[in-house]
Amino acid sequence: MWPENWPAVQIFLRVSTQWMVGMNGPTGLFYPSVYPLLDRIATDAAEWDQLLDDVQHLERAALSEMQKKAD
Repeated sequence: MWPENWPAVQIFLRVSTQWMVGMNGPTGLFYPSVYPLLDRIATDAAEWDQLLDDVQHLERAALSEMQKKAD
């Protein structure tokens, strides 16, 4: 893992129990759980935005894998 990705992975792991679930399974992360962690880790607005983008990338990949397992 690249060191620059580690903060986003840490956030993603910490909110790993915070999935919203609909009739067809997980639909995405519960963002009110994500934002406080971004506030604590990011040192400025640009880093906050980048971390959010990185977490969303991880979220999309996880949702894709979960969907494969459901099919």
